[in-house]
Amino acid sequence: MRYLTAFLIILILLTTAASAWAENLPVAEHLLTSRGVAYAINRDVLGNLFITDWKLGEVWRVNPTTGAYTLFSGLGSTLDAKPDPVGDIWLTSYWNPYLSRVNTTTNPPTMTTWDLSAWDPGRAYKLSGVAFDNLNRVWFSEWGDISDTQLLYRFDPITNQLCGYTLPGGNHGWYLLYQAPYLWLSDWIQARILRFNTATGEVTYWGAGTKSEPRGMALDANGNLWWADMGAGKIGQLNPATNALKLFTLPDAGSPNYSRPYAVSVHEGVVWYTAQGDEVGTFGMLDPAVASGTSTTAKRYSFTTVETCRPLSAGTTSTVSITTGTWTEPWPTRTWLDTPSGSAGWMMYEAPGAEMPYGISVEGNRLWITDQMYNKVMRVVIPKPLPTATPTNMPTIPPTSTATNIPTKTPTYTSTPRPTSTLTPTYTPTPRPTSTLTPTYTPTPRPTNTLTPTQINTPTAISTKTRTPSDTPTPIPTNMPTATATLAPYEGQSYYLFLPIIIK
Repeated sequence: MRYLTAFLIILILLTTAASAWAENLPVAEHLLTSRGVAYAINRDVLGNLFITDWKLGEVWRVNPTTGAYTLFSGLGSTLDAKPDPVGDIWLTSYWNPYLSRVNTTTNPPTMTTWDLSAWDPGRAYKLSGVAFDNLNRVWFSEWGDISDTQLLYRFDPITNQLCGYTLPGGNHGWYLLYQAPYLWLSDWIQARILRFNTATGEVTYWGAGTKSEPRGMALDANGNLWWADMGAGKIGQLNPATNALKLFTLPDAGSPNYSRPYAVSVHEGVVWYTAQGDEVGTFGMLDPAVASGTSTTAKRYSFTTVETCRPLSAGTTSTVSITTGTWTEPWPTRTWLDTPSGSAGWMMYEAPGAEMPYGISVEGNRLWITDQMYNKVMRVVIPKPLPTATPTNMPTIPPTSTATNIPTKTPTYTSTPRPTSTLTPTYTPTPRPTSTLTPTYTPTPRPTNTLTPTQINTPTAISTKTRTPSDTPTPIPTNMPTATATLAPYEGQSYYLFLPIIIK
């Protein structure tokens, strides 16, 4: 009977822990500029957040601890603005052949803009991601039509020298990720992941899976590359040393939501992601040590790039408008529903309204997420992960052959220490709006030249041109229903451990 007692104790502990850790999540939110559309979130070496609004041409620099901010305005139609190691902001323009740097230390701040049009006349120059290598050189990518002359660029602001490197065709990538000496890019036209060696110019690329459209990328502590696969509704992992490819399908990637992830961030061995769906937006967590995925060996190819270097004309300098202030506390909170995923190793949180999560960054024990529907930044205390079904410190019970009258030893169970948060938010759930209309989803694989006033997720060009990048989320009608109509809060789930029972 003593073994039966030990089994019951362990089962109760596991069931109680699993139920207690599954709960809805209060999400604090702060409104950015009205009518804007937030994009990615980047951080500098001091931990400041840089939030890009590519519709209004603004960049927010925010101290996440104090809430002090500086808003840089009038920057043109920018995409992924990033701070360099000294705090200056570099940005590209999708609608014009411009590379710009905002000098944040001058008073007032100034912006220097270099025009690329004369470097290679006739080129479209749909520019996108920005990165910096360990020599503080500026790299940026090109979002263009399918072509074998797609370029990756390196710029030296001291000499005004611009170098272009050919890529293996069709590189529709929005982001650059640096890992010395490599630059990582995604190609969502040809379903590839590319790695560019900044020292040798060699390009290596891997197939990213069927129907893959890689978007945001992140690296883990072991050098594995992770990305959000918007096309297939998956999170991808590549080990570049072994070519091992593993794909994890989002629990709600199928009907009725057809969730599409856009950005990822790795924190303490787990992957946080943002996703937009036909019915509701979500963010969530993937634990690759627990979740099931599909493993294959990715095909690996190499490509010899061609370097072309020419000088640019001197940049022009203008004054930048700024606004300073402090985001006051407390922020309003809304409750996101903990949604049962039905799959081990996943946690999902469902938007209370028509939110469209996009950019994501981890700072300390908090997540920072942008919402493209209402142009908000959201702050989330990282919830405690669900425990695994089998504790790693399971007591070992030695078998006995003969029952004796010796005292019964009661095995003890010590649960795995659970991470704690220093911030315990309090909130009052906000009623979620309802609607009787059902939205439709129409993918937009390529830029279009038709603007619809109600589609706030489609960038509005500051210039007179009307080209819009297709990486922006699918337009969502203004009558977007919320999840309140069909889903209820998830009270928790139980994990059962079945052990052999020996009764003496």
